[in-house]
Amino acid sequence: MRLFIAINLPDEMKEALSDVQERLKVLPVDVSWVKKENFHITLKFLGEVGESEIPGIEGVLGRVCARSRAIRVVFSGLGVFPDRNPPRVVWAGISEGAEEIKKLASDIKEGLSTAGFQKEKRGFRAHLTLGRVRSAKNAGEIARRVNAMKDVSAGACGIHSVELMRSVIETQGVKYSVKRSYGLQKNV
Repeated sequence: MRLFIAINLPDEMKEALSDVQERLKVLPVDVSWVKKENFHITLKFLGEVGESEIPGIEGVLGRVCARSRAIRVVFSGLGVFPDRNPPRVVWAGISEGAEEIKKLASDIKEGLSTAGFQKEKRGFRAHLTLGRVRSAKNAGEIARRVNAMKDVSAGACGIHSVELMRSVIETQGVKYSVKRSYGLQKNV
């Protein structure tokens, strides 16, 4: 089964991010926009995982989350990956809580490497994907609009859990489901 580790967001935050996304959807660009119900922050993509590997993943997530605190996250700023043209991903940035999310992702990656999963070579950058650019048609327009909206804010929310997620590709698009949730410590 295809798995990844993510932070899901409260519905109110998904709605606020969707409002930001709507301001970009009016552009004549070829972008596959992420459905708001699928908004999440990916901590680690695992890919195809066998049933025998799941207990190791669950053990790592249980240990890491038990010693990690809840995180206050502020979504502000937009950007694209790569930073140079043509853009392939349109994302919402995180101005507060990014370092805590980066540490959480690092702890998970480190734990998973001891469980036999390969470490990613590229660095982690906390963000939420709003859309994936499918073609270069008018791609410069999306980059210009994102730059003009680089200071936009979607608000703040609390992050209280990390989820082991399953991804299934269907004819209507990708469907995500929570396989297991791991609570973070409440801030005192």
